[in-house]
Amino acid sequence: MEDILKLIVTVTAQTMGSKICSLLMLDERNKELVIRATQSVAEAYNKKPPLKLDEGIAGKVAFTKKPIQIYDVTKEKEYIYKDIAKKEGLASLLCVPLLVKNKAIGVLNFILPSSINSVILK
Repeated sequence: MEDILKLIVTVTAQTMGSKICSLLMLDERNKELVIRATQSVAEAYNKKPPLKLDEGIAGKVAFTKKPIQIYDVTKEKEYIYKDIAKKEGLASLLCVPLLVKNKAIGVLNFILPSSINSVILK
C-alpha cells in the first residue's frame, strides 16, 4: 500500500509541478492527520508531527470537507510550518479533502514554489 501511495504523490507532484505533494490520512482513533506518503526530500517536512482536525490548513480542510488555496503560506496565520516553507522556498498551497461517502478520510497537499495561479494558467 505504501508503494502505491508514494507513486500517487510522485506522479501527482510531477503533473502539477509541485515541489511537495503529500497525502495525509485520518487516524480515526486519535482524530489526527498523519503523513502517509510524500515525494519530498526535505527532512523537516517529512518529520512533521500529526495534525489534529482543528489544526492548521490541512486540519481545517479535513474538518470542513472543502479545499483551501493559499497564495503565500509564509503570510498565512493558520499555516503552522512557516519555518519549513521559508527554508524550502515554498509559496503556494492547495489542500484538497479526500472524501468517501461525504466522510473525510484525509487530505492531499500540493505545495508550490510559486503562485498557484501561475501553475494553473500554464
